[in-house]
Amino acid sequence: MRSDVLMSGKRKRTVIFLKKKMKILMTIKAGDSYKKISKKFGINVQAISDIKRNGKRIADFMTKFQAEGDGDSRKTMKQACNVKLDTALYIWFVQRRSLNQVVSGEILRTKAMYLGAKLGVDKFSASQRHGIRCLTTQGERLSADQSSAEDFTKNLSQYLKNNKYKPDFVCNADETGLGWKYLPNKTLASRTERSVGGLNWSKERVTILCCVNASGNDQVPLLLIGKYKNSRAL
Repeated sequence: MRSDVLMSGKRKRTVIFLKKKMKILMTIKAGDSYKKISKKFGINVQAISDIKRNGKRIADFMTKFQAEGDGDSRKTMKQACNVKLDTALYIWFVQRRSLNQVVSGEILRTKAMYLGAKLGVDKFSASQRHGIRCLTTQGERLSADQSSAEDFTKNLSQYLKNNKYKPDFVCNADETGLGWKYLPNKTLASRTERSVGGLNWSKERVTILCCVNASGNDQVPLLLIGKYKNSRAL
């Protein structure tokens, strides 16, 4: 007997987004017939029956992952090999990111090993889950007021123009921090984070004051302020 005849009895596997499965469940609950649902969503009746049978599991899974911003794009309901370790690690990760702390892949792996030891998990393999990806920190994004800065620039420019101030006599001074012990400038971020802000370092740094006039002809020497009243430098 030919192999294509033997294979013809197998049902073709159709992979459906979980978001679409939820819509199908809603139409089933509304009382629509399987035939009508099949025509509307382009799937066979057996697939609809499977979705109904797993309705509670699908709904619970979607509720969990929508809270993480990861529900709309998922097709499968694959669980972690060790749910307790996966949950504990993800909770720790979300807590660290809520404090705007940098979490690199190596930091996450170290924490996974620590939690695994606490939970008695001897062997486990890391995998990409929960929509976590790597992003580069963006300076002092979280602490900067961009709107106020733009308004100030426009107002100052107009004020200088109206009062006929020359650029040579208009100076700008600002302080900045020079961190000499840095965390990585890349961090893992959850799917809900479109960008990540940088950190305002309060330790292991010195403060520098920069000053220059608007024309750029007069650059005042940098003023450096260290941590100690009496410098320990040579």
